[in-house]
Amino acid sequence: MRILHVATLDSPDGAFGGPTRVAHTQCAELARQGHVVDLAVGSPREGVGQFDGGGYGILRFRARKLAPVGGFASLVSWPMLRWLRDNVKNYDAIHVHLARDLVTLPAASIAQAADIPVFAQTHGMVDPSKRMSARVVDLLATRRVLRHSRVVFALTAAEEVDLAGVEPAVKVRRVVNGVAIPDRQPVRVVRESGTREVLFLARLHERKRPVAFVEMAAIVSRQLSDVQFTIAGPDEGELAAVSDTISRLALEDRVRVVGPLAPESTDAAMARADVFVLPSTGEVFPMTVLEAFRVGTPAVVTDSLGIADECRRAGAAVVTDGSASALASAVSELLGDATAAKRQAEAAYHLLHSTMTIRSAVSPILEAYGEAE
Repeated sequence: MRILHVATLDSPDGAFGGPTRVAHTQCAELARQGHVVDLAVGSPREGVGQFDGGGYGILRFRARKLAPVGGFASLVSWPMLRWLRDNVKNYDAIHVHLARDLVTLPAASIAQAADIPVFAQTHGMVDPSKRMSARVVDLLATRRVLRHSRVVFALTAAEEVDLAGVEPAVKVRRVVNGVAIPDRQPVRVVRESGTREVLFLARLHERKRPVAFVEMAAIVSRQLSDVQFTIAGPDEGELAAVSDTISRLALEDRVRVVGPLAPESTDAAMARADVFVLPSTGEVFPMTVLEAFRVGTPAVVTDSLGIADECRRAGAAVVTDGSASALASAVSELLGDATAAKRQAEAAYHLLHSTMTIRSAVSPILEAYGEAE
């Protein structure tokens, strides 16, 4: 099959996060299985061009904001939309990583108008909203795109409910996120002494709760003197609050903010860390947790995670209520008990290997594509 994936933004700092990473991972696996695959995606000016993604094509088109407010929702890529009008009929299936934005919604509409099968995947980004701007976008575009998509892929039961709340006629199929994993579990050296590192790797956005990470760091710092805390990720509005909290809690020598990491650098950063903490609320199926599992770094998450129950049952991550004290208790336990940390890493690897490989993630997607031929 000739398959085109479409995503909102692919930038050097990985600002759009999980959906773009998922798109790349899926494209690589689809190409590995013998399909002809391209990824069309918005980009800052310096990233524009055609590239080889390692078996699949990457087409980066200039994207810019129509307004200084609105975040990613105001992004538009006129060059991509023009290219799609000319080329969309060259593909058998269009897989749109859909958000309420001016890149993916028009892209899906162009493909649907050309009668090319469209498959949408929303990554938890489309749910019922009381915001007037979201309601207007839904009325004008989102509901129609969802209704006319052959299948909309959802990651959790909660996301299925959310999608139906936006468009009752949506046709939903469950999938999982997945990553390419090594045949053997990575061997980690658990450090029980010397300087150890606790990592936050995500956008500095209110929902990701980087301030809660700093508050957790303050508690752990009072208990353990050999731990450093790293906050890595692009600013999405919380950097000032993070800096203020670090200053207020006198943590300048314990917490460092390193800014965004290039996507190709995140695995190494994750592998260096002794514990990964994701304090987010409302996350559906975060790729960073799977990436921690892949490299064997123990993870601490919150019970609002879409896969919290699976993680808890498997013993693959410490699941907390998200409070700074609970996060700190989990981190201190993992740092203080090498056996527990090793046991959790093993459980995480087995969970990943059994249900969250990229091959198992792509299988139902390919099945849906095939049904539309």
